[in-house]
Amino acid sequence: MTDVELRKLKRADLLEILVEQGQENEALKARVEELEKKLEDREIRINNAGTIAEAAFEMNGVLEATQAAAQQYLDNIKLLSERQEKVCSEREEKTLNACAALKESVQAQCEKMKADTKKECDLMRKVAETDVEARWKELTTRMEDFCNAHEDLKNLLKASGLQK
Repeated sequence: MTDVELRKLKRADLLEILVEQGQENEALKARVEELEKKLEDREIRINNAGTIAEAAFEMNGVLEATQAAAQQYLDNIKLLSERQEKVCSEREEKTLNACAALKESVQAQCEKMKADTKKECDLMRKVAETDVEARWKELTTRMEDFCNAHEDLKNLLKASGLQK
């Protein structure tokens, strides 16, 4: 509207135009506030996106360090396990060798004891046989002497007439 047209309007019409413009002004202010909030929210998101990206980057670094530490831990466990297995194998081999040597030694001792025992048994048997033989001879001699002495007694009794 031009100035001429405005001057021709009545007061009520002017007031009505003013009210409409005030309402439009209020609506535009609300719209401006809404757009400012959206803009601020967008800026916060952009700023946060940078922060989130930085956080993600830092988290990746933390995760990478954690992964490296875990891998190092597993490598150390594997190394220690291999060392332990080697030590156990060496000890097992030494034990088996010691057992084999001990077995040979015990077998040799058993064979020696067996031979010594056989010698002792043979010697004891010979001594026993000799002793039995000597006793048998002694007994035989005594029996013969008894029989001879008895024979003389018989003969003496026969000669004396006491025995028939």
